[in-house]
Amino acid sequence: MEQPTLSRATNPLIDALVLQHLQKRFPQSAECLQRELASRDAAAAAPPPTNRHALLMLLAPPGDETPLWATAYAEVRDWVDGALDTEGARYKPELSRLLWPLFAYTYLELLRAGAREQAGGFFASFHADHALMRRDELNQLSQVSSAEQVDASEFARRLLTSRYEVRLSAFSRALLLGFVAERRLQLTLRMLNERIKLALPETLAPSDGGGPAAVALEDD
Repeated sequence: MEQPTLSRATNPLIDALVLQHLQKRFPQSAECLQRELASRDAAAAAPPPTNRHALLMLLAPPGDETPLWATAYAEVRDWVDGALDTEGARYKPELSRLLWPLFAYTYLELLRAGAREQAGGFFASFHADHALMRRDELNQLSQVSSAEQVDASEFARRLLTSRYEVRLSAFSRALLLGFVAERRLQLTLRMLNERIKLALPETLAPSDGGGPAAVALEDD
């Protein structure tokens, strides 16, 4: 199957960081992205030596995170909904599978941090995105509105003690991690590492998202 090209101009250092991350966790995705980078102009595509310090800075937790949670989710949401180029848009159904777990974990993290007002605003702003496909889960999530309720809610505890499985093709992972690295979305990258399990689908062809491929929970 012909793969779309990465039309967005990228930074060689960011390319190197994404490749290092992919090679460690998702070798197939790394091979896919590496082939794409190799197809560009040789001078523009050659990355510098891997900068481990820069990667650690990207993964390092920032200080006060609460103002950044909603922004990080909104950036990924907007990218999935409309910022993918015409060729990359064929992967939108796959990438849309990420939005529910990112939404749910972002809301719970805000509550755990004691940012109830920000959590409420975040929920009000984005819950409609999931009202059709996730009505029951959204209703359970709406009943949790404080850090104490996060601890008491079986639904919230299960989310926080399990990794949410999302099936993405290798190229979709490369698109996602390239975007996250380029935008330096530290919180999103940490959530992908700690809360979400990216798994290969049975077929690598894009399929409509939001179905069973996006709902599995895996206990830690």
